[in-house]
Amino acid sequence: MSFAVRFVLWFLIGFVPVTVQAGKVSVKLIDQLEKPLTGVEVKLVHESEREIFRKAGRNTELEFEPTDKGTFYLMAQRKGYLTIKSDPFTLEDKDVQVKIKLVDLDQFRKIEAAGKAAFEQGQYQEALQHFQTLNSLVPTEPVTWSNLARSYAMTRDHEKALQAVRKAATYDSAQFGSDFEKMILVTLNIEEGNYQLEQKNYTKALEAFTKSAELDATKAETFYSLALSYGQLKKYPEALKNIEQALKLKPDDSGFLEIQKILKHNASVGEKPK
Repeated sequence: MSFAVRFVLWFLIGFVPVTVQAGKVSVKLIDQLEKPLTGVEVKLVHESEREIFRKAGRNTELEFEPTDKGTFYLMAQRKGYLTIKSDPFTLEDKDVQVKIKLVDLDQFRKIEAAGKAAFEQGQYQEALQHFQTLNSLVPTEPVTWSNLARSYAMTRDHEKALQAVRKAATYDSAQFGSDFEKMILVTLNIEEGNYQLEQKNYTKALEAFTKSAELDATKAETFYSLALSYGQLKKYPEALKNIEQALKLKPDDSGFLEIQKILKHNASVGEKPK
């Protein structure tokens, strides 16, 4: 064998690519009291949606050894507990440790029901407290984030409402995507407008209701509120135009018809020469 052939063989053998195994994923399973939990079914899901499944059984700690690197998340479920989806994490060469807390389903539903009841009764601060409790127990539950967004919107907390909207979309973009964000923005502007009307800041109320109408032109109540705002500013043509739009969306509404009558009267009086 010539030197040249031996050199080529040595070069090929010496530089064979080595596949580096991805790190391990260690999972610790606990309940809401921080106690170890057994009998949990856990799935490790790759960003390609390929699943690596393993049931915990009597174990309270699991270990996955995926062959691929990349972004993963964990799904954990157990009868009587809320199903949990972890935050996504990146797995490279180093091992990753994840703690998953599962919450008793009956306890979760009890607190959630109390929050919804408070919300429906207009007790938004109380509703917030219940939903914040749920969020501390399960920070990856999209429905809780959506309920927080609604509650923050009703208390006119613009920044926190939008933060909650985006968190909800992070965990369930199909249900809580752009349409849900638009709904929350509409609510924020309506509540801001109502507040400014109560404070007799009619120009600011008008700005808020106008934003709401631009986002969603299907709500009759928004045009009714615009009519009230324009009426208080004695801009009767604009007020009448908006009450007419409200009646197109909600014909024969007695409240709308009464305001239309008042606005027409005020407009006629205001237009008479002095």
